[in-house]
Amino acid sequence: MPVLLAQLHDIQPPVRFASVPWLLLSLLIVLLLAVLALSLFWSRRRRTQKTTEEIRLAPIQMAREALKTLATEKDLTDRAFAYELTGIVRRYAEAAFRLPVTERTTEEMLDALQANPPFSPELAQRLGHLLQSTVLVRYAAQPFSEQQRQELLQEGANWVERAEQERQPAPAPAQPSSAA
Repeated sequence: MPVLLAQLHDIQPPVRFASVPWLLLSLLIVLLLAVLALSLFWSRRRRTQKTTEEIRLAPIQMAREALKTLATEKDLTDRAFAYELTGIVRRYAEAAFRLPVTERTTEEMLDALQANPPFSPELAQRLGHLLQSTVLVRYAAQPFSEQQRQELLQEGANWVERAEQERQPAPAPAQPSSAA
């Protein structure tokens, strides 16, 4: 029995909450939340600044830059090329003519253009032809030849330039000054 008493020892008291570093733990959590909030703030601010810069550019400038970039992209698949080309033309038409074309299908957009065209019927027809010529590539994955790709890119650039010419008012002819 004396051996058993020697092996017995006191039960440890319960752990006090004050011994756990709650203050340090809560400071770390607050610090992590602050870092997360700041990173979200800066990423949104950067995105807003980029959007503001894009807004400052005229629609024609954005379209020209995007078309130049697309012309240099050689490793795009035909499908990605077709999507990008139609996206450039649609974004230009939306920004320049205030047409809600980016949310519409090609058929819906062409129906709306026939009902109330903001530009000449010939230009609306050319836009329809351009968009229809990319449908099989975009949805059926029919391949383009390099020549077809260049022709479509040129047609998109031509359409944007013609639409910009129609959008800009024609300059008034110079009136001869009357010399008395």
